[in-house]
Amino acid sequence: MLLATGAHTHFSWSLQSMNVKHIFSIFLIFIVLGCSYEPERNTSHSNYDILIRNTDNTGIRWRQHFDDLISSDSLYLFMETGFKDNLLDIYINNELRVQDTISTIGQLGLSEYYTFERLGTSNIGLRIDKGQLLQIELTPEQNIWRVTYIQDSILIAQYSKHAPYYD
Repeated sequence: MLLATGAHTHFSWSLQSMNVKHIFSIFLIFIVLGCSYEPERNTSHSNYDILIRNTDNTGIRWRQHFDDLISSDSLYLFMETGFKDNLLDIYINNELRVQDTISTIGQLGLSEYYTFERLGTSNIGLRIDKGQLLQIELTPEQNIWRVTYIQDSILIAQYSKHAPYYD
């Protein structure tokens, strides 16, 4: 009887240590999976048209103060309305320079802006969610571009003579 109790105790302890090992293994698996988790990005290929407006005819509101902050030595991209967790690729002279996920901020009407060196830049390429590439061949005076996206419909790049402001 004493022997059976001892065997039972030993068996019970082995079962408990097995549970601890299993729990530790499960815990370790969750840690490994948690560390390797990346938020899901929109990986589908978007189907949209492209419109490039090379002249500034929008009549946007502008203020001299903001124009004074703009350098002719830089290239500015203002990603404006229509973006919602979209994957953006920016190419400068056909080289991928930026890959970012962007969303338009509420009523502000601005998702993000990017600044690049203007010297030596002859073209800009923009791609949303692995869709078609919007390619802009720059003229010397074009250093401010505003970009709007209408989900799965049209990607618009608009040259601007003035720095936009948002309020």
